[in-house]
Amino acid sequence: RIEQSLQKFRVAHQIKKTHLARLRLDWDHIPSPPAHASDPDHPFENDINLTGSQSLLHLIDTTQSEGGRKRLTEWILRPDLDLAPIQNRQILVSELMALGSFRDRLTQNARQAQISMDRRWDGEHIVQWLTQHAPRTSLLPYVVLLGTLALITLASGILSALEFAPPLWHTTWPLYFVLYFGLYALKARELGALLRESTHLERTLAPFAGVLSLIERQSFSRQPQIKRLCEPIQNSSVRPSRDLRKLMRIAGAGRWQQGQILWVLLNACVPWDLVFTHLLNRCKADVRDHLPNWLKIWYDLEALSALAHFGATHTPGHFPILT
Repeated sequence: RIEQSLQKFRVAHQIKKTHLARLRLDWDHIPSPPAHASDPDHPFENDINLTGSQSLLHLIDTTQSEGGRKRLTEWILRPDLDLAPIQNRQILVSELMALGSFRDRLTQNARQAQISMDRRWDGEHIVQWLTQHAPRTSLLPYVVLLGTLALITLASGILSALEFAPPLWHTTWPLYFVLYFGLYALKARELGALLRESTHLERTLAPFAGVLSLIERQSFSRQPQIKRLCEPIQNSSVRPSRDLRKLMRIAGAGRWQQGQILWVLLNACVPWDLVFTHLLNRCKADVRDHLPNWLKIWYDLEALSALAHFGATHTPGHFPILT
């Protein structure tokens, strides 16, 4: 915990130093922009120094995710010329300008995710992975059948040991054993991947959890447009933190696959891998359905925060009035 606190302090201190570097145009201490291939056919990108080293994007880009950087770049290079989106973005930026602490904490949480992964967090990769690893059929019928057999076997064993009932488990346990391990042989690839897939998701999404939790907890009572933007994350019926906590519990259960003897004994009594693989599949489906929208909100907030930070730290001005 001490090391984690020190890491948070170092990240926060570096963010403040970078803010000062941006104010002073101290280019050597402003993080270098990612490589960007300029478009020679773009009407103004190369004429007014929008991209590349010591450019406008180099100065204002405080984003930490790959999607946030792309969103900000798209707004600068390929702006939507419709009046309504421009006016709405002006309102969002003006509301975020008053939330300096929130902007810094958003950057800090995203920076820590970047440090833990040693690269910019790319949500499109995990969306693609979830789509490719979607189960073809539900395991629920097998869970119900084998779970019922396991319960009958356990209940019969207990009642038989207490001499309250005949030893029915002599019949049900061999049936359960044959059915379960027969099913395991048929679906070895899916059931055997419980540990690998749950751990992969946990490691990939855990850094993102800090960002989502911050957005969940933040009150936007005085920022109605930002509140509307973040509503899918702050909605009490679908909260990212719940799905991520569930995923971490499943990952913990999947670690039993590492202990071969205990794993065999556990699955010989109850369909452990089957139950938690089914729960993992459901969790993957929930995350897959909501993750693109969560990512869109985060990317929008990062790009808006970059514009808001520039506006809040420079000479007060006015947004252009567009008609």
